[in-house]
Amino acid sequence: MEIDKRLTDKANELAIKHGLKLFSISWTRGEKNKLVLEVILDKLGGIGVDDIALFSQDYSDFLDTLDNLPPSYELDCSSPGAERYIEKNELAEHIGEYCELTLVGRGKLLGYIREVTPPNVAFEHFIKGRRKKEEFNFEQISKIQLRIKI
Repeated sequence: MEIDKRLTDKANELAIKHGLKLFSISWTRGEKNKLVLEVILDKLGGIGVDDIALFSQDYSDFLDTLDNLPPSYELDCSSPGAERYIEKNELAEHIGEYCELTLVGRGKLLGYIREVTPPNVAFEHFIKGRRKKEEFNFEQISKIQLRIKI
C-alpha cells in the first residue's frame, strides 16, 4: 500500500513542530497480518519516549480527520534505534558519536566521527591501543552504523 502524500506532509510538519526529523513512514503488516502505519522519528542528540508520545498524539488527531484511510489499522511511532545505520549525508549530524565504519577493501573500524567536510570525514579510532585520526573519502565508506560504547 502506498503512502498518501498528505500522510507524509503532515508527519513532516508535526515532526518539525516537535523538533524531530521524520526518518521514514510506511504501511507494513504487524501481528495477525494487521495493517500498521509505521512512523519512525529521530532527533539530534537522541529522541525520547515523551517526544514520540507528543508527536503520536498530534498525528493520531490528524489521522482521525481523514476519510480515506483503511477502516482498521494501527499507528506505530518509534525511533530508528540506537545502533542504526546512517547515510553519508547524515554524518555531520553525528559528530562526536561512536560508530562502526565499513571501508571498501579495508574492513571495519570502531571509533568516533570527529569532523565532516564533504566528501570527507575525519575519524578517530584506536589501533593496538594507540589513538589514530584518519580522513576517509565518502567513496571509501560502504556502511556506517552507530554503536553504543559500553
